[in-house]
Amino acid sequence: MKEKKEAYLDRLGRSPALRDGAVKTLELSCECTGKQKALRDAAVCVFAPVLHSFVLWLLREAMDAGTERLYFLPEGGWHMYAAAKRYAEYYSLPVECRYLYVSDYSLRMPLYHKDMEEALRYITLRGAEATLETVLKSASLSERQIRRLEQLDENFAMPFPMKMRIPGTLTESLRKKLSENKDFLEMVRENSEKAYADLEIYLRQEGIMDEIPMAVVCGGQEGSVQGLLERIRRTGGGRKPLDGYYFGLYEWPAGADRKRYHTYFFSPQRKPLRKVFFNHCLFGGIYSAPYGMAMTYRESGGKWVPILKNAEKGQRKRAEILGQYFREYQEELLRGTALQGEGGAGTGPDDFCRLCAAAGWREADMLTEKLLFLFTGFPTGKEASVFGSMVYPEDRQGERMAAKMTERELKDNHLARHLFRDGREGEAVRKSAWYEGSAVLYGNPKKRRSHLASYHRYQYFLYRKERKCRGYRGRGR
Repeated sequence: MKEKKEAYLDRLGRSPALRDGAVKTLELSCECTGKQKALRDAAVCVFAPVLHSFVLWLLREAMDAGTERLYFLPEGGWHMYAAAKRYAEYYSLPVECRYLYVSDYSLRMPLYHKDMEEALRYITLRGAEATLETVLKSASLSERQIRRLEQLDENFAMPFPMKMRIPGTLTESLRKKLSENKDFLEMVRENSEKAYADLEIYLRQEGIMDEIPMAVVCGGQEGSVQGLLERIRRTGGGRKPLDGYYFGLYEWPAGADRKRYHTYFFSPQRKPLRKVFFNHCLFGGIYSAPYGMAMTYRESGGKWVPILKNAEKGQRKRAEILGQYFREYQEELLRGTALQGEGGAGTGPDDFCRLCAAAGWREADMLTEKLLFLFTGFPTGKEASVFGSMVYPEDRQGERMAAKMTERELKDNHLARHLFRDGREGEAVRKSAWYEGSAVLYGNPKKRRSHLASYHRYQYFLYRKERKCRGYRGRGR
């Protein structure tokens, strides 16, 4: 049986420059075995080529559009920022790269007081694993405030015990109960107003209000952070529109100017099959920063700095290890391209364009598709163990990527079970951020192929159905 690393390198053959970078990085790396080898091989043969393919595309697109500044966001942007900054400095590109310490929560929570109805909708839509405790923490309440609520209203938690998983059928009931509690609403409003003042100072300090062509860069999902920053910019007097570059985008925010959302791998109306093998939770964990998500902001030493959630165990070390592999890979790319030139290393935009051409940047998304199909969709046991133990950086509930699941829970995510719910409508279905990892780690080995095939069919069915329901028309699978 062919080693997984060799299968990755075969797929990299579409781009000799990217493949050579991987081969040379592997040759220079230390010998390792077991899980360390699985991490190294995936980092060098999958994540590094995928990362740099996107960053080359991003910088070319930004330069062509006249974008002067790029803000990289934490959702997958930490290593993107490091790579883009290195390219921009090495080739003297006319694009400034900055990193912005924000999160969906740190931007959305300060806006709660401006629209409490919208805030309640967001607070109570916390997914299948939500409990009353996680909902209240998402509402910005501290432990002390939660205890205070219980003291003020002894029936506050009824019929939702703090640790009980809340079925989706009871979401509306919970939202109504919270909307009728004046003490709860006042606590949320007070916390939100204080957080908004701190956030605005931080964003001004980082230049978000500047009137120059700028854009945010993000792994993807729904583009909500771009919309939130745009909203805050307008409130602060900003007039120039904010663009966004995304690895992949599932949905456009309501009322958004779609021309301002630029996608690399898939968009809401294009490439539904790619969405099946792109896992935004896994992507965010792999390319995440070595710290937890931004929560709020405070003044320190004359500057406003983010208050960061503690990183999950192992996140910092893993980010440093992956970062080292990504840097080594990038240097091999730069060195390889320089050797092909006449007279050594190039340091201008024209030389950067030569690197992009050598890497096949216009068709790199197809190579990315093949790599992610193999890694995300069909992981080995060691890959599932190494990367399935990660926690999504913006998951406030601390759930592992590959959640432990029973055979029944795995089957509940099959296409047939969703088409025919066997009379169990309303029952919460156990989910996993990386279903494939869960199936490999906890499923019956004899049924593994069946689990993966049925889950992939279900995901593809959902994305096709969603595209049809929204009236999107696009070519491609």
